[in-house]
Amino acid sequence: MKIKVLRSKISTKQFKKFAFPRYSKKDLENSSGSKSIPSVTKLTLESAPVIYTGIAIIGYFAIKKLKEVTERMRSDPEKFGRCINKLIITFSDIVRSDGGEVSKFKGTGAFFIFQCGSISKDSAKKALVSALKMRYILNKMNREWDFYREDAWQVGFGLDYGEVTFQEHKEEGIKYISITGNPGKISRGIGLSAGSSQIIITEPMYLQFPFLETAFDVKPPRHVPVKGENFSSKIREIIGMVGPQAKRIYEEYV
Repeated sequence: MKIKVLRSKISTKQFKKFAFPRYSKKDLENSSGSKSIPSVTKLTLESAPVIYTGIAIIGYFAIKKLKEVTERMRSDPEKFGRCINKLIITFSDIVRSDGGEVSKFKGTGAFFIFQCGSISKDSAKKALVSALKMRYILNKMNREWDFYREDAWQVGFGLDYGEVTFQEHKEEGIKYISITGNPGKISRGIGLSAGSSQIIITEPMYLQFPFLETAFDVKPPRHVPVKGENFSSKIREIIGMVGPQAKRIYEEYV
């Protein structure tokens, strides 16, 4: 499927309601006069960057127990600020260096996206390699910060694929994305459900890209709740990568 560029117009107020994936069905129906939610996400402001729709790999990294971390570091807010800024900037740099884009950090995490246009095993591999790099670099940063066991920063990762709508926009010269669509909801939900340093992907994504079975060490399927939604998802956990590239990545980021 080719990426489509859509140029319909809506008001600034309506746009803000679905620019980031937190919206109600009623809001979306009012925006277009249609009951079809997918059609509503295919809108943009004349003054805003273009919104695209197409097949993509969507990932989400979620910082675990952020409230507890904040409480533990209350006595040193400057260090807390340095740590979380370094984590977000480092993760964003990794994703962008592998050809992806990231959303603005919000709540406890952020999305990262690898746009396919059409189904591409290369995009799936890049997304998983990025997640592995982020996991490795976080362990390295924890050691540098002298954070161990319960004091260590913990992150979980969730990934899915499918058709989504996303907008590219800039803040202070930095490009971010906003995402709408079920793969965004599911990747965020399973990322929030993932344990510390776990990388989990949906079973449909695993079946769509058969090469994952030989390129990565993958656990058998199981079900996890999709946090924020009233359903669970069949997933696979990525333990690590196999082959020459695995050693190269490990040596560079650990």
